Amino acid sequence: MKFTNTQFQTGYQRFTPESFLEYGKPLYIQDVAEETMEGTNENSTITGLEKYGYRLLPLVANKPGLWIHNKNDNEYINQYLDYLATVSGEQNQIQTLGIELANQSLTQATLNNLEQIDQYNCESIIPFIMSESSELIADTLNLACFERNSNSEKLNNKGIFLEMCSLKGVKTPYGSTYRNPEQAWELYTELENKGAIAFYSKLSRSASGQGIRQFHYSDPNTKENFKSYLTNQDTISNMEQYGIRMDEAIKFDQSPAIVFWMCPRTGIQVVNSNYQILSKKMESDLNPTVHKGAMGSLTDNELQELNLTIQRTEEILKENHCYGPGSIDFISRKNPLTRSNEHFVVEMNKRITGGYHNYLAKKFGFEHFRSDCNMPCSSKIAFSTLITKLNENDLLWTQSKNSGTFVINYQTAPIHEKIAIISLGKSKKEAQNVYSQTQELISNL
Repeated sequence: MKFTNTQFQTGYQRFTPESFLEYGKPLYIQDVAEETMEGTNENSTITGLEKYGYRLLPLVANKPGLWIHNKNDNEYINQYLDYLATVSGEQNQIQTLGIELANQSLTQATLNNLEQIDQYNCESIIPFIMSESSELIADTLNLACFERNSNSEKLNNKGIFLEMCSLKGVKTPYGSTYRNPEQAWELYTELENKGAIAFYSKLSRSASGQGIRQFHYSDPNTKENFKSYLTNQDTISNMEQYGIRMDEAIKFDQSPAIVFWMCPRTGIQVVNSNYQILSKKMESDLNPTVHKGAMGSLTDNELQELNLTIQRTEEILKENHCYGPGSIDFISRKNPLTRSNEHFVVEMNKRITGGYHNYLAKKFGFEHFRSDCNMPCSSKIAFSTLITKLNENDLLWTQSKNSGTFVINYQTAPIHEKIAIISLGKSKKEAQNVYSQTQELISNL
């Protein structure tokens, strides 16, 4: 079956905000920190993304549900919901509850407030990632889950998921998972003999390319650097606990992504597609690995080429009883011999990703957008000031405007002083112009 762009973007079944309500009124706990029963791992590199999980709020605020948040963010939550209702014209129906963090963990704090939360009569749970703690919350409050912790962990493990893809005949970069230094060196030699230019060693769980390390065979220090990497305590613990994926580094032209919502009854729903915008961590890197944002939808031909992969992903999700949000990341290149497109699956993120930002563009009636998950913005600039400045410069999107910037969430990582935005336009050029003007304005505040 051939899909047009519009047909494919809405998926096999139409994705709407009601998809979040498939199990009734949800309890949202968007805690990005890596959870354990004891709370947050203090050594985690992602514990500082305080408002990162708020990326979901504009998608669900007009539907019934309970949103749990850090009580220190009470003012921000109120300001944001007022802003959202004003610019979108939609009435907020979400209930919010601010609680005091426990051991830096929102999910752990929720466990300490179950009696109060039970009074809100939620029927399901939507956590950032299903953890042991969020699973315990669901079981204690008798809430429906999209998946269990063990299933979520399995598919969020880059190595395990890519091995499942290979078994389904889905093309992935050449590689495997290693669980000890001996296996790592065997793969090192195997890839070198294969003629690989470089390889990536990827931790099972990482955000925005933080857990991806490139090693280039032409570098005279590569063996020594890889030896040092393998003796690092973080590497050792990941090898033992999850295994680490090693893949051949493939030069690519584009990095398309498919964002989905998997429903138990209706199957996979393609929420949107986009071209990822990536940047290099180091100039010497063969490929960029850090996710910065996204632009526009995939072409009809590319969507058709990825149709079989999406079907096979649906099979993997069903077989592992995994439902709810996620995205599939690809790298694409022209085959030098056939000149046809080659698409390789590089990972799946079984959670609300930055790709869900782009659903807002469709929801607001725009085909063209330029999103940025990591736009620098001084923490000295209050949220209300940011909105005022955008409005004064005719850059704030509202329901009555044909273009403008929508603020998705503010100060996602206070240490790095970043916000998430999406610039909208009636053409690719207009969306890019709005984005550039927004970037310039914010940098000068």
